[in-house]
Amino acid sequence: MDSPPGIGAGDGEHGSFGDRGREGDPRPRPGPLPFLYVTVTEFANRFKRFHVDLRLASELSVLYNKAETHQAALVYKKYTAPKRELLKASFDKKWMLIKRNSFFYVFKTVQIIIVAIIASTVFQRTKMHTRNEEDRAVYVGALLFTMIINMFNGFAELSLTIQRLPVFYKQRDLLFHPPSAFTLLTFLLRVPISVVESIVWTVLSYYTIGFAPEASRFFKQLLVVFLIQQMATGIFRLIAKACRTMIIANTGGALTLLLLFLLGGFGYWVSPLTYGFNSLPVNEMFAPRWMNKLATDNETALGVAVLNNFNVFPERRWFWIGGAAAILGFAVLFNILFTLALMYLSRTFLTSMFKINCEFSLFLTQRNKSHETRYRSNRREFLNPQEHP
Repeated sequence: MDSPPGIGAGDGEHGSFGDRGREGDPRPRPGPLPFLYVTVTEFANRFKRFHVDLRLASELSVLYNKAETHQAALVYKKYTAPKRELLKASFDKKWMLIKRNSFFYVFKTVQIIIVAIIASTVFQRTKMHTRNEEDRAVYVGALLFTMIINMFNGFAELSLTIQRLPVFYKQRDLLFHPPSAFTLLTFLLRVPISVVESIVWTVLSYYTIGFAPEASRFFKQLLVVFLIQQMATGIFRLIAKACRTMIIANTGGALTLLLLFLLGGFGYWVSPLTYGFNSLPVNEMFAPRWMNKLATDNETALGVAVLNNFNVFPERRWFWIGGAAAILGFAVLFNILFTLALMYLSRTFLTSMFKINCEFSLFLTQRNKSHETRYRSNRREFLNPQEHP
């Protein structure tokens, strides 16, 4: 019996279709060894009569003396390395991935810069006035555009998370590190990137569009934009882990965005964008330039009238309720759910999809071979018609 050279163990099935016809071909082949088909059962029976299996069976038949066991031979912890070393190893791996994908993050920053410049040209400061209630719609539209753009900015986490899932599953099954370390470091290393993107967006758009000139309101809007980005990355990471394939994740991500934008009625308070929309206009409309003017009824402040027209609570505390508390709570909730999904969801779906892809590839290979054989036969008949009457 002749065995092929050994190859490394792979995660999936490896097949070769070049010599598949030898199994059923009874014609003799050149060489010292004929081609024979050996079943799995025959392999197992022959191995039982092999000297390696016989020696192994004799060794296993002797009971092991537990008194001779070394005290340090048993492990009572799931992860033998200290938590600090696990976090350090995970941090080094995450930092290496960030440096490897540095072009992606630079491209996202450039994209934010371009969109902020476009927004500044659409909402021009020279045409933004605070005279009456009609002018307020333009400012609210600019705030809504800011919220939507930074929400869409987290959509890129889908592809990055799905690309890293196969490696994570192998490391999780081999007990390299707990899933919480993966989530914690992903969240912490994403914070500086979100800070840079939020600063770039707010610096380029805030005073260019002509929002309230107070510095405190500038930093408040920067805080809300940063929290919206953190919430968006958390929800898209959760979608990527729940779907586990690129096609389904893209569909689920687009559906989630659609639901977030269209939810109303009982679902209004479930959407994180509700609290973002309540915090940004409150921060702007309570500025002195809006509150020192009266609305058309000559009784209500112009800023309060604008908030009432857009069904936003006309209270200053709603900035901290919606911006600092609710959006931050959603960001933490999505990261916790992402950690639980990493801990308990298996890659069964990925394995089934891989098998489907393998079966489809096998079908295409066999079909192409049959078409090629038919083409060669027809070509031979066309070139030599006298041989095929």
